Amino acid sequence: MRLTWLVSLFSKHRETNQFVSIKRCCSMSSKPNFTFKKIPLAIASVALIVMMLVTVIHVIGRLFFDSPLYGGIEIISLCGIFLISFAIGYTQAERSHIIIEILTHRLSKRLQSFFTVLSLFISFCAVTLLGWGAFLFTYDALIKRGSKTPILHLPAAPFRVILVIGCMLLLGYFVYHMVEALETLRRKEIKKIS
Repeated sequence: MRLTWLVSLFSKHRETNQFVSIKRCCSMSSKPNFTFKKIPLAIASVALIVMMLVTVIHVIGRLFFDSPLYGGIEIISLCGIFLISFAIGYTQAERSHIIIEILTHRLSKRLQSFFTVLSLFISFCAVTLLGWGAFLFTYDALIKRGSKTPILHLPAAPFRVILVIGCMLLLGYFVYHMVEALETLRRKEIKKIS
């Protein structure tokens, strides 16, 4: 169903860029706007919603019933693994991380590309170390069958695997963006030579 009545209501009064963007936003297309990049966003969003619900239930139970949710803090911590692992990967995919350009914005485009590649490489190395540590941590949990969470006694291995998957996702986006930056740098070199 299209929300054309809302758009027509706004359009009758005045046609500005704001209302044109509402028109584009409200018109539904026949094709779904779904990409692989949105899967980590959906997982992180569900984890955040669960964290909020558990927090509300925990606080209400503590205030009104003198009985907080059993294992509420642990559930929030476990959901945080999902949230952080997938939200950081999605943020890198969208290139939405904060970039401070106070030193590089006055440099040439070639040097800016070089520093982009350098920063991506340093980030790649740091996340590789984090991922390796998470892999060893996960391997340890898989070998030791009794590895469980302290309060709810859930198996710890699946949550540690999620951390490894999040690191692999982030590493994949780092490699993709590094290749893009190197390709941009190479194109600028070819234009300079030509």
